[in-house]
Amino acid sequence: MNVLVYSGSGTTVESVTHCLNTFQRLLSPHYAVSSIDGDTISRGQWLATCALLCLPGGADLGFCKALNGQGNRYIKQYVRRGGRYIGFCAGAYFASANIEFEKGNQSLEVTGARELAFFPGFCHGAAYNGFAYNSETGARACTLNVTGSLLEMGSPQRFKTYYNGGGIFVGADNFKDEGIEILAKYQEEPHLRCKGDAAAVGCKIGAGYAILISTHPEYDIEYLRKSLRTNISSGIIDELEANEPSRLNFMKTILKLFGLKFNNQAEHFQPPLSDLYLSFLDQAGAQELIGKLIELANTENNKYEQKLVVCESDIFLIEYQSMLVGALERTVSDIPSLTGSEQTEKSIFRIKIPEACHHSTTETPYFDSAAYFRHLATERALCSTASRFGSPLLYGEVVTSTSTLLEKYFPLDLVSLSVATLS
Repeated sequence: MNVLVYSGSGTTVESVTHCLNTFQRLLSPHYAVSSIDGDTISRGQWLATCALLCLPGGADLGFCKALNGQGNRYIKQYVRRGGRYIGFCAGAYFASANIEFEKGNQSLEVTGARELAFFPGFCHGAAYNGFAYNSETGARACTLNVTGSLLEMGSPQRFKTYYNGGGIFVGADNFKDEGIEILAKYQEEPHLRCKGDAAAVGCKIGAGYAILISTHPEYDIEYLRKSLRTNISSGIIDELEANEPSRLNFMKTILKLFGLKFNNQAEHFQPPLSDLYLSFLDQAGAQELIGKLIELANTENNKYEQKLVVCESDIFLIEYQSMLVGALERTVSDIPSLTGSEQTEKSIFRIKIPEACHHSTTETPYFDSAAYFRHLATERALCSTASRFGSPLLYGEVVTSTSTLLEKYFPLDLVSLSVATLS
């Protein structure tokens, strides 16, 4: 099953990365954590394999542009049929029936109805003064008082979390009969005058459940320190670092409330991505496929005498064994043509192409590709119709998501190839 983090219009690199980092840390290896764009949400193919859908921080209007209509209909259908939704900051505004953000401030104001309406009332913001787009000037370490089901399930009663522009769920107490529960409140009195101080709510939606949080408990302190944004005060970062164990416990309790299986340990080792090994049934198939790969590659990057393919969320380095001159560090900083966002977001894979058709078991000790092709040839000999299914084979031991690699990215350009590929 997949945990999907929306990464399309309206999101920021920082917010998406924090979500991916925290969910991977707490949910791996039980779930495949990956990003999903607006077009993919609107096609609906993700519904059957999604364990949790997350909308991160960013700008709510961008979410509306990408998801209004079919995308939101699929999200509502998913949750009502037993799915799980979590929204942080902008993702929480977006899932409220109405929002009022900085009303009266012409440069910041955003108001209006929203389609998801998991919280049936207004979300007003910003709760605290100082917010500015693309800035941390209004950021603070905000204390949350946890209540309700989260507290009963073992969440810390109080902790500090990153805040920048989140809202208040107005009159949340009035919606108990509609399945709404307050899960956390602001401890410091908000600057915004409105009814209540609810910072997080749980929403029963049909057979499913949504949690909306106006702060950023998903923010990973390690990544925050490495962030390119340097205008977060060291005092805020120090406060958040002191609260890191409580933040992780709070996030685990959220996952427990969702009924997800998470790691009990505070630190979870995430193995590095493995190389991908491409094998072929015969030389004719190899030449056809290698030709397709070269067409896709960016041939201007010859630093390692390799072909480079930059895809939506992953980067692939194509290596021929005869060209290998030493170990290549899997780091994007060595590839000058990549943009800053690509260096932040993308996973790096090496696709190794053998000198012959197969890789030896020395390279892939847990899989014998030669034996695979022998069995394939035997089975084909028993079939009355000709088939090329499985002729190319892409093998990897640790990847981001096999379904994502097969459905969304270029590997072996499944759209243009006339033969299916197994992974």
